[in-house]
Amino acid sequence: MLELLYMGEDLREFALDSAWSKQPFRWDDERRFVLRCELDIVLFHLYLPATENGDWRPARQSDGCPCDEPPEQFEDFNRHFPSLRAAVSCLLNTFPGVRHEDEANHSEYRTKRTILDIHDAMQASSATDEPYRARPDRPPADRSRCHPPRERN
Repeated sequence: MLELLYMGEDLREFALDSAWSKQPFRWDDERRFVLRCELDIVLFHLYLPATENGDWRPARQSDGCPCDEPPEQFEDFNRHFPSLRAAVSCLLNTFPGVRHEDEANHSEYRTKRTILDIHDAMQASSATDEPYRARPDRPPADRSRCHPPRERN
């Protein structure tokens, strides 16, 4: 998140509050795209209650939900969206502007494909107990992604 936000010196206090004392990050469209896609699927995983293999589990108050999900509501939801991947796919179809821009610029709905690819990689890592490896070419907050230090007079 810090890499997406800390792009200039005017946010230095924010970076320091986030325990980052290095230079701001450089703007890199492709890297930012992948970081946003990773963030999107992480949020889906956090807010949509599913097991490690992607099957739904009922929402429960003990998990922080406002109430326990009734069995009939859970069954109905499961009938419409058999998996977290199916729900994410459907939700991503509700952004026609993003889809049209992607198709115009990339000849496909690149955002949806990338988010679903990341979801699949996260599911695979969960199934094998292997840690998920971030998609960008360098780890987040890599010093090489920062602006070079400015010389001070």
